[in-house]
Amino acid sequence: MKITKLGHCAMVLEYEGVKLLTDPGSFTVEQQNAVAGLHGILITHEHQDHLHVDSLKTVLANNPTAIIVGNSAVTKIIKARTAFGVHDGMIQPFFRSFVGGLLERFVPETKYFALQDGETKEF
Repeated sequence: MKITKLGHCAMVLEYEGVKLLTDPGSFTVEQQNAVAGLHGILITHEHQDHLHVDSLKTVLANNPTAIIVGNSAVTKIIKARTAFGVHDGMIQPFFRSFVGGLLERFVPETKYFALQDGETKEF
């Protein structure tokens, strides 16, 4: 397991070849737009510091096969913006979907720790 904090709440989680971006919000636009090779994007809720719709276009353009995992409010916002190519098959219901088992395997094993912006921790 490798975790890289991009800033604020945005992190890249990597586990067994699966790469997931969390909460691509308004405070980390430049960092999240540079991430490539994503399998999924987890958006926990609809606040702009967790979901920045305009930069999500770039993240999706750089990661065209990534799925989006989010709750119903996130799903509603993203579906309303289909002009930039998001379709129903890309949005998975929150907690019913996981990317390569990453979330299921990571959450029970997690210990509390803090990362500074740009810092990476490996387990």
